[in-house]
Amino acid sequence: MGLFDKAKEMAQQAAGMAQDAAMQKVDDMRQSAIEKQERKSEQRDLTSQFKETKRFGELSIDSGNHLLKIRHATAKIQKKGSVAGKATLAMMTGGLSLAAETVMKPHDVVVPFSMVRGYSVVQDDDVIQGGTLGAAAVGGILLGGVGAMIGAAGGKRKMKKSVNTMALRIDLNDLDMPCVMVTYIGRPTKTTSGEYKRAVQEMQEAMSCIDLIASLD
Repeated sequence: MGLFDKAKEMAQQAAGMAQDAAMQKVDDMRQSAIEKQERKSEQRDLTSQFKETKRFGELSIDSGNHLLKIRHATAKIQKKGSVAGKATLAMMTGGLSLAAETVMKPHDVVVPFSMVRGYSVVQDDDVIQGGTLGAAAVGGILLGGVGAMIGAAGGKRKMKKSVNTMALRIDLNDLDMPCVMVTYIGRPTKTTSGEYKRAVQEMQEAMSCIDLIASLD
C-alpha cells in the first residue's frame, strides 16, 4: 500500500470515528430527553396521588399511600449572593444524571417511603450524619455551647459563631437522583440569632419526619 493510499485509509477511519461519536452524542441526548420526560411523568402521577396527612415543616407525608413530599427540593445548596463551596457542590451533585440535574430546580418532589435512605445536616462544608444521631441529638449539637458545635465527617469538632449555609440532605434509593437538598440558611447568619434557631427547629421537624418513615419500615 502506497503512502497516499495509507493516508486515505486513515482519513476514512477518522471520518468514521467522528461519525460514530456524533451518533453516540445524539443517542445520549435522546436518552436524556426520554429520562427527563419519564421522571416528569412519574412525578405527575405521584403528585396526583399524594394526600397530606401530616406536615413537618418543609416535609409532609401521606401515610395512606406511603408517600413523602419534599418542598423546595434542589440538587445543591441554594446560597444567596454567591455559589456553594467546591466541597459542598461535589458532595451534593455527585451521581446525579444530566436529566436529574436539569429538573432539580427548586420545586416539590414526591417519593415513596421505600426510596428514603436517610438524611444528613450540612452546615457550610461540615456534615452531621443525622440518621445515626436522631433529630433531637442533631438539634442539640447545632445549638450547643457558644455558637454551634459541628461534628465533621472525620470526627473533628469546632465552634462556629456564624454560618453561611445550612441544609438538610435527604438520601434516596435512586441512581439518577441519589439525594435532594432543602436549604434552610443561604447567607451569613449568627448562630445566636432567632433566624438560626428557627432554621434548626424547622430542620428538626423534617428530621423527625424521616425518622418516623424509617420506623414504619
